[in-house]
Amino acid sequence: MEISSVIINQLLQMFFIMMFGFVLVKINFLDMNGSQQLANIVTKFVIPIVMLISFQQDFEANQLQLLWSAMIGALAITLSRIAIAHTLLRNRSKIDRYAVVFSNTAFMGIPIVLPLLGYEGIFYLSMYIVTSAIFQFTYGIWMLSEGKQPITIKSILTNPASIGAFIGFTLYITRIPLPGVLYNSLDTIGSLSSPLGMMLLGCYLARSNIKDIFLVKRNYLTVAVRLIIAPLVALGLLW
Repeated sequence: MEISSVIINQLLQMFFIMMFGFVLVKINFLDMNGSQQLANIVTKFVIPIVMLISFQQDFEANQLQLLWSAMIGALAITLSRIAIAHTLLRNRSKIDRYAVVFSNTAFMGIPIVLPLLGYEGIFYLSMYIVTSAIFQFTYGIWMLSEGKQPITIKSILTNPASIGAFIGFTLYITRIPLPGVLYNSLDTIGSLSSPLGMMLLGCYLARSNIKDIFLVKRNYLTVAVRLIIAPLVALGLLW
């Protein structure tokens, strides 16, 4: 019950921060260029820093085993979503299928997990973020470009999420702690992930036509698959 209360409280806080971004756009204080710059800061710097910091803990063999289990779970969930998208939405657009397979794992996951479980929670969440990022830069690119855009090893290994996790994992395995001042500085930057991520969602919402979204009936199947069927399958796999 306590955890549920914390989650609800955190979601409400996220909602109000999201509304702040919504208002900034509506009063023309934040334009598209500003929103894009914020998005670049979050995805290319803040999120990788959060993931790097999450690996700054004492090495434990049991913890490492759980980390691999988290990666296997992330892989199973992603593959199940691909199968679901191509089975239930095979006649829908590639955007619909992409929406079912991939989610805002970092934007939504980190703000919820960090206050609940701290950096140890992000430690395990990082496996899903990295797995999702790798699939986005491979399968996602292939699907959206319909096989026309080449996929390279560089694009897989040099995406921001992977870089943050790889550096953090290397420090974890080699048991090299960051200096206190550097850790505290990166921790402060990482704390920006929640407010900036929610502000960006508010910005995107402000530029969307809400009425059109709800009036397009074909959207409801995609939303049902994305928010109900895929999560239930994922829960079954994890169980």
